[in-house]
Amino acid sequence: MKQRIICLVGASGSGKSTLARSLSSHFRIPCIDAGEVVRELFRSEGGQNEASLIDYANDKLLKSHGEYFVSKIKDRADKIDADVVLIVGIRTAEELIYLSNNFDVLDVIHIRTGVVRRIFRKVLSSKETFFYIIRREVVEAIWGQHRTFGHATHRIDGSAPPSTIFEAVSARLSKLQGLNHDLSDSRT
Repeated sequence: MKQRIICLVGASGSGKSTLARSLSSHFRIPCIDAGEVVRELFRSEGGQNEASLIDYANDKLLKSHGEYFVSKIKDRADKIDADVVLIVGIRTAEELIYLSNNFDVLDVIHIRTGVVRRIFRKVLSSKETFFYIIRREVVEAIWGQHRTFGHATHRIDGSAPPSTIFEAVSARLSKLQGLNHDLSDSRT
């Protein structure tokens, strides 16, 4: 049986990683953050300058059509002994298609936020420069991130208070077939 996954997608700064940590803890679902996987690969291949991380990710994504990073995510998921895994931060439609060929995708939840709100959040909450944040927005648009969001089975308004977003996504996950509050069952 294929491992089941739930994907949280959204643009940088939409709050998906924060939400994923809360959901992972609440439902006891292991979580894989695609952004962390990219950063770890970048560092393991000698990357040191965070400003060149975008170029690294862009190069790898464009050459492999998303397969490179997602194959690393799959390797990590294969080592997790759980029926359901939460994957956060998939950026391209190609990555989502690759995931659907290798996992049973239960849900794709898109956290929607406006660009001005995301940039404002990132400027206030990160060490990244304003130029880096804008450049990242442009590169993610070039990757066709909007096509990924089109694959979402559910959309959540990311401008709502975090507790409201958590409640909405929790209610959604609670209704998924075969899922309950304790999702830590072993794979069969």
